Amino acid sequence: MFCPHCGNECENDAVMCVSCKKMIKELPKEKNSLLTKLQPITFVGIGLGFLFLIFCLIPPLSARWWVIMPFGLASSIIFFLQHKKVNGIELKICFYGILIVLGIFLIRDIAISSTIQNVSQIMGSERLKFMLRVGELY
Repeated sequence: MFCPHCGNECENDAVMCVSCKKMIKELPKEKNSLLTKLQPITFVGIGLGFLFLIFCLIPPLSARWWVIMPFGLASSIIFFLQHKKVNGIELKICFYGILIVLGIFLIRDIAISSTIQNVSQIMGSERLKFMLRVGELY
């Protein structure tokens, strides 16, 4: 096989010419899937965000913020730090990951606030009934 650039003879399976250091034939392209493009730390952020979502959907755990908030906080920090370092599709994943974790946090907070308000209204009406009954006795 002859090099098309310099005309020197090269080995048949050569990819680069030894004398002119130019490419003779292209290397076979690897499959560029999304999973091979992402950095491992981004996968950690996605996993922590997914755990945060799952734990927010479990009612007994959603009220225990000290259990689930570290997952959301760690996921947000990882996404934020990666957002500064990466580009392309991974940049979009990190940006939307931050927004999704913040959205889940706000929805969880609103749901817990409305639950607390409903409980306080029920307790307030029960307390009023109790005070009226006690007042009737005196």
